[in-house]
Order: sequence, then structure tokens, then C-alpha cells
Amino acid sequence: MNELDRRNFQLNVKVFFTLQCAMDRNEYDRICQCKSAKEIWRLLEITHEGTNQVKESKINLLVHSYELFLMKENETIVEMITRFTNIVYGLEVLGKTYKEFEKVMKILRSLPSKWHTKVIAIQEVKNLTKLPMEELIGSLMTDEINLAKKLQEDEDKNKKSIDLKATTKEEEEVEEEK
Repeated sequence: MNELDRRNFQLNVKVFFTLQCAMDRNEYDRICQCKSAKEIWRLLEITHEGTNQVKESKINLLVHSYELFLMKENETIVEMITRFTNIVYGLEVLGKTYKEFEKVMKILRSLPSKWHTKVIAIQEVKNLTKLPMEELIGSLMTDEINLAKKLQEDEDKNKKSIDLKATTKEEEEVEEEK
């Protein structure tokens, strides 16, 4: 055994035992029959990531989800961004990445029509090629808060108007009885 073979053997043993020590009981049972660190790694890779065919299928499903991504009705910006981030992160783990600009544009295109004026304002005021996702998300969240406040104020006005009409009608009925 020459020096290189001895060194490779030592590294294999070191990695082999490190991997074994890092496993929980179920994982250990799965890898205990492996004879080398490379075998352990390959088995874990296939178990947790799947074969190349499985990876391609996962990528295709996630790309499809990305392409069809739209904000759901009654979904908040935070909920939408969480869903979007999960899709993008899943793709990144599998080796498929999108540029920041592409993600920003996808978010803007996924917003429903009630956000149209905000989208136009962002497109006109911001340089979208340099707009960070965090800034876009912050802007959308701020607008969502303002929109919710305005809706609440409108509801309060309508309620006061209804209360006033009911009070006026009651007063008219009382006067008619006299």
C-alpha cells in the first residue's frame, strides 16, 4: 500500500465513522450495511434527494408552480411571499435559480387587479433591475396595511350611516304616534 492509498483509506475511515455518528437510529439502520463513506453518501443522497430522474421531476413540478404562481384570494402579502419563497428555495436546492429581477417581476405579475395601481407605481418609480426583494415586500406590506386601514374606515362610516338612518327612522315613528 503506497502513501496515497494509505491516506485515502484513512480519510474514508474518518468520514465513514463521522457519517455513522451523525445519524439517528433510523438513518443508521439504513446505512449500517455500507462498506465505504462513498456508499453511505450515495445511499443518503438517493434517499433524501432521489435519483436524477426524481430530481428532474421535482424541478419540473416546482417550475410549473413558479410559472402559475398567483396571489390567492384573501391571502396576505406575507402568506403569498412565504409560498413563493418555498417554491424558489425548493428550486435553488435542486440547482435551479432565478435572478432577483425575475423574482421581483414574478411577484408583481402575480398580484390581483386590486393591486394594479401599486404595481404601476412601483414600475414607474423604481428601477426594477436593481430592486431588492426585501424592498418590494416591504412596500407591498406597507400598502396592504394602508389598504386594510382604509377598508376599516369605510366600514366604520357605513356603520355610522346605517345607525344614523335607523335612529332617524325611529324618531319619525315616535313623532307619528303622537
